[in-house]
Amino acid sequence: MLLHYIFQDAKVLQEYGKYENRIISHSYTYIALHLILDGHPFEGIKFLLKAIILHPLCIIDRRMLGIGKHLLLSLFHLIFARKK
Repeated sequence: MLLHYIFQDAKVLQEYGKYENRIISHSYTYIALHLILDGHPFEGIKFLLKAIILHPLCIIDRRMLGIGKHLLLSLFHLIFARKK
């Protein structure tokens, strides 16, 4: 919602309009990381896919390493918690 209002401003669009997809993509990866950390890996994957679709180069971002690590840990926790 915040991004919606930010990109309605003419000055912001003039200055950062060419980076709009990158900014939104980074916001989605931030949301994905915190959803995964909060124990909602499948919702986090949805936002991660949205980010990759908007800006494919976000894959090489440092945040992606943290997302991958915590996603794997979260999925392992879900798999092994069900077996008990």
